[in-house]
Amino acid sequence: MQSSFFLSILFVWCGYLSAQPLTAGQTEAIDQAFMADIPAGGPGGVLGIVRDGKVIYTNYAGLADLDDQRPISADTRFNIASNAKQFTAIAALQLICQGKLRLEDDVRKYLPELYPQIKDPITIAHLLNHTSGIRDVYNLWGLQGITWWKKTLTNDDALALL
Repeated sequence: MQSSFFLSILFVWCGYLSAQPLTAGQTEAIDQAFMADIPAGGPGGVLGIVRDGKVIYTNYAGLADLDDQRPISADTRFNIASNAKQFTAIAALQLICQGKLRLEDDVRKYLPELYPQIKDPITIAHLLNHTSGIRDVYNLWGLQGITWWKKTLTNDDALALL
């Protein structure tokens, strides 16, 4: 827990650094914090730091698959699940501030193929507040007998399902 807190502080600190690359000392401190809770032969993680649109740090550690003892690498795929929600909301709010999107817009203005039979609006605000009535795609795949976490499914697959 302590290392997770330290790592969070480190992320904020790295975000305020100037455009210079990380020093060897900074990289070592990040490596130590990142590796602190990753057991040898156990599940691991990936850490990346982006500054000014450029990746300035990456580290891969631990196993992606405990049964096969497959290590995590740059090619390992992760289901980030709910972690994307806050970033999607911020991106939508930025578009709203730029006048390119409105909270009151019906999502079908942008995705006309989504629920054309429903006459009531499904607004951007509904989506951001989880009040749209649209079911979770993972639950829907499960109801179809699809073990979603064993497959590679895309956004196009989710849109087709909905």
